[in-house]
Amino acid sequence: MRKFGTGAAQAIWKWWNDFWEKNVRDKGFVGMLAGIFPFIITIIGVVITGIFDLFVAFFDWFGGLFNAEDDDRARDTINNGSCAQLNALSNDQMVSMINSMLSGPTGDDDENAMLKLFRCLPCERLHTIVNRVGLQLIQDNFQGSEFDQLQIILGNCAIISFSSWDDDATRLFVGQMNCGQINALSDSIIRDLINNMLSGATYDDDENAILKLLGCLSCARKQTVVNLVGLGNLQSAIDGSEFDDLQVMLGVCGIINFSSWDDDATRVFVNHASCAQINALTAQNLHQLFRNLIEGYCGDDDENAINKIMQCTDCAKIHAVLNMSGTHWDDFDDAIQGSEWTAFKNIMNSRCGITG
Repeated sequence: MRKFGTGAAQAIWKWWNDFWEKNVRDKGFVGMLAGIFPFIITIIGVVITGIFDLFVAFFDWFGGLFNAEDDDRARDTINNGSCAQLNALSNDQMVSMINSMLSGPTGDDDENAMLKLFRCLPCERLHTIVNRVGLQLIQDNFQGSEFDQLQIILGNCAIISFSSWDDDATRLFVGQMNCGQINALSDSIIRDLINNMLSGATYDDDENAILKLLGCLSCARKQTVVNLVGLGNLQSAIDGSEFDDLQVMLGVCGIINFSSWDDDATRVFVNHASCAQINALTAQNLHQLFRNLIEGYCGDDDENAINKIMQCTDCAKIHAVLNMSGTHWDDFDDAIQGSEWTAFKNIMNSRCGITG
């Protein structure tokens, strides 16, 4: 069509220029009438030729939609074969089947067949096949959830880097992993996965996937990964209840101080923690938790969290906390009201013999 659009137009213009010089300019109106009919016939011929070429190109493309014998055979071979049978095929056979399915429109059935084949191959062989077919050609013909699955397969075999994944592929990958598998990843890979989900808008599903990754790591590895990602980047991208969960996770590992928490994050921690976990905290940690709950308006949920800590903590630590500035008996008296204050006093008296 480019030839029709430019070459033909140039030919018409050249013909008209010659016609003008030979007939109209030199011979006047009579010469123009003598030459106008060949001109019109030429234009009609060019238009008809262009339309004919367009129809030929269209029917070539349209016919390809129904030339499905090769890709049907390829899909049947893959779908009906076991991994052992597929691995017995030669590289030439695999490349030919993949090219058949990539030729023309590629539907979900083609994509899923290729995904099965790719999953069956060891990474070294998959690398060879992808290089022969063309990584870009394969990726360009996958879309939707099949594209995300393709990214995971290629990433696991280091054919593409984890940092090249989008957030959809990353969430799918994290969702399929258990903690043992996550811990087998390097710190830099976990960083890349988190950064994929922090890129652009970060929604609850991204935040929960990030929390899953971090939750599987030891405190030492959490610290390393947080340093690689950036504490500020994490905290600024995560909000709501997921932010509270993040704060608890980081606080327990000493990555942030308990004193940096607000009362919401503190309550989340206290409500989720067992008595053993609470009692494992130092007196200074407990002091910081109490201050978070006491400062500002202290509602029933704050008061109940205070009472849970008191119920779970050794008396020696409680005595130590009561001797610290900001958590004296009078500070609790000023903050806690009603039945919660009665419960507080009963806990203190019955457990530790403290009456104020």
